[in-house]
Amino acid sequence: MQLPDSFPQLNSGVILYKKSENVLKLLEEWRVAFHEAKLPKDQTTLRELLWLHADKVRVYVLLPEYNTRYQTHIDAWASHPRQNEAVPKILHMTKFVE
Repeated sequence: MQLPDSFPQLNSGVILYKKSENVLKLLEEWRVAFHEAKLPKDQTTLRELLWLHADKVRVYVLLPEYNTRYQTHIDAWASHPRQNEAVPKILHMTKFVE
């Protein structure tokens, strides 16, 4: 399968979706493809399937605030001269896991 270089590989740590038959089919295909590929990360198989299903599902990429993964992002946003430039919405950081 040839994917365009411009088609992104997305971070799969936080996924929001509207439940539909097409999305559930995509998610199930992704689960199977990931396990069959035996890759260390799941983004490659997700990218391929999103491309294959592009005519059936709509994809939107959330802003970085919705998947804040690094303290440096929080520090940069906090030191920004304009308040509320970016405010973390979802913290996806092991630092906060007990």
